[in-house]
Amino acid sequence: MSSSASVDLDGAPLLRTELAVGPEHPAAAGPAVTAGARAVGSVLLVGAPWAASPGSTVLGPTAVVLALAGPGMQITALAADASGLRRQLDHGMELTRSHTRCDAAP
Repeated sequence: MSSSASVDLDGAPLLRTELAVGPEHPAAAGPAVTAGARAVGSVLLVGAPWAASPGSTVLGPTAVVLALAGPGMQITALAADASGLRRQLDHGMELTRSHTRCDAAP
């Protein structure tokens, strides 16, 4: 299985990402990619509210908030299951909301 995303903002590249896992990609289960986690996910926040990014922040051993080279942030996490993944992504969302210029939900 593979997943990719390409996001442009005002005609300029903002994010290019790809993840490939499964039997065809055995290295993906290693510590540099998924570390054996069964759930992986990201939330992408783009636009003026996220222009004043606090920078990249490590949320824990398997989750991070990444500042993008434009008005945006990406929260990425790994977990053993979907509920654990949701908790980590929600934690990242709470952190980013505390640094935005508005209280609007994405």
